[in-house]
Amino acid sequence: MNRFNSSGPPFDVPVTITDRDGTLIHEQEGQGLLYTIITHNDVEFLEKYFAIDPRAIPNLFNLPDEDEAICDFGDLFRAAAESGSLGTIQTLLNYTTKDLDDATKPIRLIKPNFLLLNVAAQFGRIEIVQWLLDTQPLYASIQDRDFQGFTALAAAADLFSFGNCFSPAWDEICYDNNEAIMNLLLDHDACASDVVHPTNDKHQKLPSVLTLAAQWASSDLLGRLIDGGADVHYKVAVGSWNLGFGSQSDLPVEIEVTALFLASFRANPNGVKTLVDRRSDGFSIADMVCSPDCVGSLPLHWAARNQLPDSPGAIPLSMLHDRAGKVYRTIRQLLEFAPTTVNIQDNDGNTALHYATEFFSKNGKIYTSISELLCIWGADASLRNHKDQTPLHTLFYAFNQDTPVDPVLISLLLAHGAKATDVDDAGNTPLQIARLGVRTGSDAFSLLLQHGTVPVLQSCEQRDVYP
Repeated sequence: MNRFNSSGPPFDVPVTITDRDGTLIHEQEGQGLLYTIITHNDVEFLEKYFAIDPRAIPNLFNLPDEDEAICDFGDLFRAAAESGSLGTIQTLLNYTTKDLDDATKPIRLIKPNFLLLNVAAQFGRIEIVQWLLDTQPLYASIQDRDFQGFTALAAAADLFSFGNCFSPAWDEICYDNNEAIMNLLLDHDACASDVVHPTNDKHQKLPSVLTLAAQWASSDLLGRLIDGGADVHYKVAVGSWNLGFGSQSDLPVEIEVTALFLASFRANPNGVKTLVDRRSDGFSIADMVCSPDCVGSLPLHWAARNQLPDSPGAIPLSMLHDRAGKVYRTIRQLLEFAPTTVNIQDNDGNTALHYATEFFSKNGKIYTSISELLCIWGADASLRNHKDQTPLHTLFYAFNQDTPVDPVLISLLLAHGAKATDVDDAGNTPLQIARLGVRTGSDAFSLLLQHGTVPVLQSCEQRDVYP
């Protein structure tokens, strides 16, 4: 392999290692073998690799700031922290710092734009976090901030970063691990009221630890944060393009909301209850649950727009049931706090039922119970939004080729005021929209036909009209 090492000229060092079963393993361009060794926490093979190629990784801490090798080789440290490879992290640090003049000087991977403690905390790597805390301040400090302004506590709470490519994948998250890490950091005097402050702009309305943790954490942890000074009423600015709210009109670039909105959106029912119960003196339940965002949406509207992290077919059935159950309990909790919110319309005229049929119907029959819950609490399926659409319209506009509409859901909406012949402002009825829907099962379409005939209007297919 031919690589450029900033501590010397280009060179060729063919790396071949004999595997434990006798197979010869050859390094390829890009150091894929080295990456695999590191992420599998194989200290023995990492030491063999360095014995063959002593200059495989330069001393990052002595490189000039403009050297591209800082990021390239820094990624190996990040990968070790993400994968929980404590042994290889220790080996990498020992190997790349052995020639430093002052062995006691604090060492940080600032140049590659991350901190080991933050990465390990966010990815739930308890063993690495504990070791880094034990070695403070050599490799980490609980007060350090990365270039985005996150402390380790904020990083551990940040499981659903909007637009952060380095966040844990949805199927890699272990809530128990991150909760344990947050408690560990708090035990070491991390600041419960911390707010993210990037070094280049301290005036942004960036997340607090509480607005991050409220999206997933237990009541006990949220209570501990509040007891430690976290502000339940602090507002964070969320980029509207990251919310997946679709065609909602008049959405600003950023929406400022409290932790309650985010707990509702991420379907954390225990978080919703804790935040409302632990509100500050002078705030009523109505102040918490009935105060809208800048486009008239309540926490209930946000809860009705919870979204899966992937297509339903890619998610284990057990996880789908768990998510649907959390959404159900979140909406029920919000309705228990404020029953009259069930038919409140936002600035677009949408009720929670409009959003539930739009966002949840494509997830399959598992989610039908959520619309049933709304109807039990008095949802009116005849209410129209500003496009003159009832929840039956939004049900069929939410096109998904893979999941047919649940006939039970159609019957539910028809029984609570919707009509198959209601015409929206584009001239379409639910029945006409259904004719275009590949996902519309024969049972669902037959049910619509039983409840009305198509008005004497051109269909949306003929007129090429879409919402």
